[in-house]
Amino acid sequence: MPYQPSSSLLGEHASRLGHLQVLESPLAVRILQSFKSQAPPPVPDNAMWQPLPDGGESLPIVFAVDGSLQPANNPC
Repeated sequence: MPYQPSSSLLGEHASRLGHLQVLESPLAVRILQSFKSQAPPPVPDNAMWQPLPDGGESLPIVFAVDGSLQPANNPC
């Protein structure tokens, strides 16, 4: 789905052809096949699960990926 340009991102045109390279990638094929699997992933016997701690500090940096090549400028 296209989106309009803004002060931080360039506009994007909708193009299904632009996604073909991603869909033909061996990594993408393996990931898609793993979603079709009905078997739960194996959990090692020596897994040491720990509860998440309460509180703490916010993450200083968060990265997000949407698959398109667009520059993301930091306004700070």
